[in-house]
Formats: sequence, C-alpha cells, structure tokens
Amino acid sequence: ELEEEEEGLVMHVNSKNTNTENRLNQRVVNDLLFNDDEKGGLVAPIGRISSVDAGVVCDGKDAQQRAQQQRRKQDFSLCRLVLNQLGLFSWGSDQDLMVLAKGKRLLREIKHLDSSAASREQHKIAVIFISNDHNDKTEIVTEVNESDAFSSFVSQLGWNVNLASHDGYTGKLANDQFPNCKLPYYATPNLEVMFHVTTRLFPAGVPVGTTAATATVTTSTTTRMYAWSSEDLAKVYKERWRHVGNDSVHVIWSESDLLFSSDLLPTRFGEVTIVIYPMTNGLFRIQIINKAKVFVSPLFDGAVVNVTCLASLVRTTAINAGRVLREQAVKLPFHNQRASSLEKIATTCVIDQSFEKLNTALLTTMNE
Repeated sequence: ELEEEEEGLVMHVNSKNTNTENRLNQRVVNDLLFNDDEKGGLVAPIGRISSVDAGVVCDGKDAQQRAQQQRRKQDFSLCRLVLNQLGLFSWGSDQDLMVLAKGKRLLREIKHLDSSAASREQHKIAVIFISNDHNDKTEIVTEVNESDAFSSFVSQLGWNVNLASHDGYTGKLANDQFPNCKLPYYATPNLEVMFHVTTRLFPAGVPVGTTAATATVTTSTTTRMYAWSSEDLAKVYKERWRHVGNDSVHVIWSESDLLFSSDLLPTRFGEVTIVIYPMTNGLFRIQIINKAKVFVSPLFDGAVVNVTCLASLVRTTAINAGRVLREQAVKLPFHNQRASSLEKIATTCVIDQSFEKLNTALLTTMNE
C-alpha cells in the first residue's frame, strides 16, 4: 500500500509539472503571436500596433514605444522558453540557474572572458619557405616568391582570407599593420588556426610588387636584387619576424639541398619545428625538431608522406604540438581555462536570490 501511495504521489507531481510546462509554453506562444490588445480575441500578426488604446488615439511616439516594449517582451518570452525546455525551472536545478548583477563589473568580466579565453581554441602557426638559393635568415624572412608546390601546400592548409574582411581569429595580426594580406585560416566548431606565411606578409607602407625602385642589398653571403629600398627591406624583415619568430610552432618548407638546422633561424620560441622536404619521387620527407621535448603526433621524425594527405597531417601535428606546449605553460587545457573564467563570473557577479523568487520573476509576464 505504501508503494502504491508513493507511486500515485509521483504520478501526481509529474502531472502537475507537465501541466505547468504546457501552460508556460502556451503563454510564450501567446506572447510571440499576439499583442496585448489582440489577446482578447482578435488574432493578427505581430508587428502591427493598434492605433487606438482605450478610446485614445496614439501618436507616432506612443506607437513606437509600444512596439519597442512588445519586442522586449518577445525576447523575454523566447529566453524563458529556452530555460524551460532545458529543464532549468524544475526542482533540483537551483544550482544551475542564477541571476547575475548587470553592471560595469559584469561587462568587464565578459569582455575579459572574450579576450583571454575565447569561445574556441586558438593557434597561430608560422609557415616559412626556403628555396635552394637562400643562404641566411634575412633572405628567408624577406622572400616574396613561392614555388608552385609550396603555393599548393599552403592552399590546402585552410581557407584564404583577407585580413581586411576577416572576422575570425587573426593570430594577433591587424589589418592596419598588414593591409589586405591574404593568409590561410582553418576553423572547426572547437578551434581556430591562423597561419603566418612569411611570403604573404607585407607591412603597411611597403610597396607590393615590382613597381618600386629596385635596390641592391648585400647580405652576409650574397648580393641580391629586391624591389624595395634598404629601409623597406629592413621593415619587412622586422615586421615579419616579430610575428613569425614568436610562434611556438614553425612549419618549414625546404627546397634546399642542405639539411635544415634551427641555427639558420635562431629564436627563443619555435619550440617545435616541422620541416618538409619535397622528394624527387613525389613524396615528402618529414623532419621534426623538438626543442621542448614534448609529445608530437601524428607525424614523426623521418616520416615519408604522400601529397594527398600532407597538408592535413602537418596541420594536425602542428595543432597538437601547440596544444601540448600551451598546456605545459599554463598547466590547464583550454576548456578548463574557460570553465574557470566562467566560474569566476558566476561567483563574483551573482545576486543572492532564492530559487522560488527567481522562478516567480521569470514566470511572471514582463511588464516593463
């Protein structure tokens, strides 16, 4: 008998919850479909505000205010419906639903969240081209020409985006610094990657193309002809290496007959370097220089890869290396960092309010 009474009580509570949810859903639908004047029986699409209110003709300003109020009620109803469908109005969810104090502090914390802990994992990876006639760091960093094989490889790393119109992650590159530069960008629902391709970074104020006066510049080993002045060449080197040299992961495309050494591009960063050597049989040999001694995969030192999977394997290996290096530095995975930031907002900006009062406020039709 006791079990039957408990079962009946559970069924009664479930029935009450279902009825409450149905009434709430119906209220939301009414709020979305009808204006206050039309809930009495006249059905009309939302967006038309009645010009007569209790026998008083409304002027344009009153109608505009009422339309704005109606839009706010619609937004409120939609938010309330989402909360209800997520089950946050049910008993036991009081630990999952809370009210935050809207103010300068909350806005500051949200702004900090977006800047320090983005909604997706972000990586910036350097991509450097070395031809057979490059002899030193200056020649490599200031190069503007590409081989067809290298251009094809870069095009498979991601989508070619223009910094002037790109809304996603830019890898700390600004369009005013590198106007209209086009670089490969890759993204999934969980991460964003910007590739810093040295041959495609042109600082502001530096002529692009061969229309500028040609200058002869002597490097450490050879004399080369550039379409820039010596001042422009120094600026290109400085601005490119300021970004590329600070990246933790470097991808080197080497068409040189010599084995690449990290001494050729000395930097405090570049903890993991993935070097690609095109072979005469159409395959590509991989060299991994792992200064940080971290686990790198799926590529490994000495691997030989087909062109059909080269770009995707290099990209995946570079992302994995960047992720391990970041976790090694901050001791927390990306999603844990963001969870900590969200928890901080929830604890510092929350309003002390009972679950009953919160539900009452949310279930009551908004009158403001």
